[in-house]
Amino acid sequence: MRIIYFSPHPTHDIVSDVGYSTHQREMIAALREIGHEVIPVIIGGAEASEVPAHATTEGNKVLGWIKVLLPGILWRTFKDFKLIWHDRNHSGPRLKRAIEKHTPDLIYERSEYLLGQGTKISKVAGVPHILEVNAPCVEEWIEFEGASLLTGFAHRVERKKLQRATGLCPVSSPLAHYIRDEYFLDEHRIQFVPNAINPKSVSEALHADQTLRGRLDIQPSEIVIGFIGSILEYHGVDILVEAFHIVQKEVSNVRLLVVGDGALLKMLRSRTEELGMANKVQFTDRVPHNEVYDYMSVMDICVNPAHSWYGSPIKTFEYGALAKPIIAPDSANMRDVLEHEKTAWLAKTDVESLAKAITQLCLNKKDASLMGEAFKEQVMTDHTWISNARRLEKFAQQLTESK
Repeated sequence: MRIIYFSPHPTHDIVSDVGYSTHQREMIAALREIGHEVIPVIIGGAEASEVPAHATTEGNKVLGWIKVLLPGILWRTFKDFKLIWHDRNHSGPRLKRAIEKHTPDLIYERSEYLLGQGTKISKVAGVPHILEVNAPCVEEWIEFEGASLLTGFAHRVERKKLQRATGLCPVSSPLAHYIRDEYFLDEHRIQFVPNAINPKSVSEALHADQTLRGRLDIQPSEIVIGFIGSILEYHGVDILVEAFHIVQKEVSNVRLLVVGDGALLKMLRSRTEELGMANKVQFTDRVPHNEVYDYMSVMDICVNPAHSWYGSPIKTFEYGALAKPIIAPDSANMRDVLEHEKTAWLAKTDVESLAKAITQLCLNKKDASLMGEAFKEQVMTDHTWISNARRLEKFAQQLTESK
């Protein structure tokens, strides 16, 4: 097939060292590897030279003053207007030109908040359009940014966008059920596809730095409990610290390694000192992406204390690729890919449950290792970008045949 890969957001490129960029790069590469012609239409930039220097409140004094002077809801409304204007005057017309030039068999789009021109233009052009859905876009935006005067309009854009799409690929089953019920969508148009990893990238990134454990002053007998990611409230690192306080009283040879940065880091450092665990807990701050797997390699148990109800965290599959025993939330989106006591330990998102889970795996190393190996086999078979590209290929064929 000839596929246009459409990313409509004005600042989301595919060259940066961030999650959405990696996801898009890998999916484009995987589709090409299985034989499809892929034309990237990436509004934020497909090459480093194409990434525009967008105005920010940090780099633009005028915008900075506007943000200070305007009430929050008006500032957010201003930003929403900018997105809508850009979608109608730049993203949409660029997709239309690409369709006219390349006559694609399929358009695959990463869905974004307030950006609905993609499915509208595809429908007019008569080109099948599959929309990748990573979140309930409007609800997530309100949670992180706050509502604007255009929130009602945003809901209408989302409804029309999802209803116009030929097919939808949400990243988890609860998200699939949510958009189906919220927007009155046909079941056969939805295929949930969790995130994935590139085994080759994992292998190349893992330097197997034998000196790192020593540089972190980790003793050979110590069991390292690890977390990698943003230290934000919804990731539950505060719960992990409190749970570790219980664990270290029951298992003497444990250490907690937290890799990442975020809003809660300063508070958690203070809390660790209050609990008298400064010699048992290590915060590294943010590390370069090409060193993440080195830090992951020194961890004996990897913990994902909490996550959104709808997401598909890539770090779950990264842990799995290294055969690390995983503790994850006992939630529907985690159960999409993990099975309790078979490929991971699933726990409730509270201090006592997490402490019990960590202690269980510390005291049963053989069972923990078997779970890690079992999930690694699953990841390498079912959760690579190549396998996701094949799922998309099959789904597109099914949608075409069902017309």
